Amino acid sequence: MDKKFEVLSDESLEKVAGGDFGGSEHTTVVTEANFGRFINAPNVIVLFGVSWSNTCVRASELIEECAAKYRNFRVGIFEVTNSELLLYKLGIKNVPTTVRYKFGTEVHRVEGWQRITNLFH
Repeated sequence: MDKKFEVLSDESLEKVAGGDFGGSEHTTVVTEANFGRFINAPNVIVLFGVSWSNTCVRASELIEECAAKYRNFRVGIFEVTNSELLLYKLGIKNVPTTVRYKFGTEVHRVEGWQRITNLFH
């Protein structure tokens, strides 16, 4: 997997460490253990990312906003650290990557964070 590391300031690290990447009232923390069950629904969106990347944190904030607005979607955030085999199987080479599923089948994919809202339409 190609990794692009981003240098974070101490302030950014504190923000990330504070829990800005993961489940909330409108999103679910997705893991390898619950991934298969989680995506088996009609409208599912999963953000794959890492908590130490500003870009991924920005994507997670956008996902949180969309999840609150579009309540008919099941929205999850998958922290991909130590999940290389699953990423390989899914063909995810960069983070953040956001994928829309319908009953376990991928129907659309966006790399980066700027077009994430397109997945909700």
